[in-house]
Amino acid sequence: MAASCVRTYGKKNLEVSEYPFEVLYPKDVLIRIKKALLTPLDLHIVNGEVVPKTSSPYILSSVALGVIVDKGVNVQNPIMGKYVAIGPECENKLFAYDVKGLARTYAAVSINCVKTLSNKHLESRLLIIPLLNKIINVLKTIEKKTTVTFDSCLFNIISQALSILNMQYSVIGEHTLEVVYGSKEANIRINISFDYKEDIITDSVWNVSCLRNTSFNCNVAKYLDKIRLHEILTEISVDDIDNLGLESLAEEMRRKLVVIAF
Repeated sequence: MAASCVRTYGKKNLEVSEYPFEVLYPKDVLIRIKKALLTPLDLHIVNGEVVPKTSSPYILSSVALGVIVDKGVNVQNPIMGKYVAIGPECENKLFAYDVKGLARTYAAVSINCVKTLSNKHLESRLLIIPLLNKIINVLKTIEKKTTVTFDSCLFNIISQALSILNMQYSVIGEHTLEVVYGSKEANIRINISFDYKEDIITDSVWNVSCLRNTSFNCNVAKYLDKIRLHEILTEISVDDIDNLGLESLAEEMRRKLVVIAF
């Protein structure tokens, strides 16, 4: 039995291919993936700029939504048929870097890696909850004039988050905003990117990863209705990837976050 996946060999190639089912361990659940999020980290993997610890070829995506269709013998929860979110961190591992990615029709993961959702529509906007959670938590810490630099696809979500938090800012470059905070002149630089490294914070510079120390925290879900999602996400079907081509997909990933629908 096989399933479809979006994978790369890290040589500027991308393909949709068959992928054999994984072993379902006692504490695992099998999830029918419905939507998976592609980020700049995935583009770095495709371009060979980041080499995951897993063996090649690499399956992409660190965040996904799906439905539980099977469970291991030690999973006691009445969880069959539940709608769940996965990632980006799972038991101290980062999907698409430490373990097989989530851009596939079926994924076997530890029960500890999933978050049960009350929403049964698996809307694409739910995929940005970990990212929005991280960005809002970082922006809330700003107490002085701060320069914020970021991956290009993050401009809209960062600027919208600043507006939601009623924080004034000005655009000073293609990938740079300046947050105005009162009359305090000290300037701190925050770099927000889709890096696989841990956050590094000093007195003057914060290097923050959108994929680390994040969660599907329901507290930020209240902000989703205030987000102009069409400026942040593009959704495409897995069946359209081959027709779209790598260059077109890569260009879209530089502009927005891309959701693959399975």
